[in-house]
Amino acid sequence: MTEDATRAGGEDGFTLEPVILVKVFPDRVVTLMIEQDGKKAPMVFRTAEEATGYQEYTGNHTEEEGFEIVAGVDGGAQVIAAALKKTGCGGVALPEPWTGDGAVDLFTAENFLRLLEERTLVES
Repeated sequence: MTEDATRAGGEDGFTLEPVILVKVFPDRVVTLMIEQDGKKAPMVFRTAEEATGYQEYTGNHTEEEGFEIVAGVDGGAQVIAAALKKTGCGGVALPEPWTGDGAVDLFTAENFLRLLEERTLVES
C-alpha cells in the first residue's frame, strides 16, 4: 500500500487509489464506460490492482487490446475530474471487487470528488 492510499467510509471503508482504463488513439482517448439504469459513467476502479483483476477476470479491456491503467498523482482527483469533463457524465461507476457478482455502485461526480478530497491517509 502506498502513502497516497486513502480510506473511505470509516471502519467498514475501502482503500481508494482511483484509476481508470483508457485506450489511446492518434486522434482521441477513449475511457472505459459503463451503462447502468440508463446512465453512462466512466468506470473507476479503487486501485490499480482491482483494475488488473477486472482485466484478468473478464479478459476485456486488456493491455493487449491497447488499454492502459491511468492514475493521478494527486490521489486520482485530477484524472477522474478530467474523465468526467471529457465524457460529459455526471457520475462515476465504481465496481465491487471482481468476485463474480458484477455489482457496480454509481456515485454522482460531486459526491465522488468530495470523497477524494475528504480522504484520510492510511498508514502503510
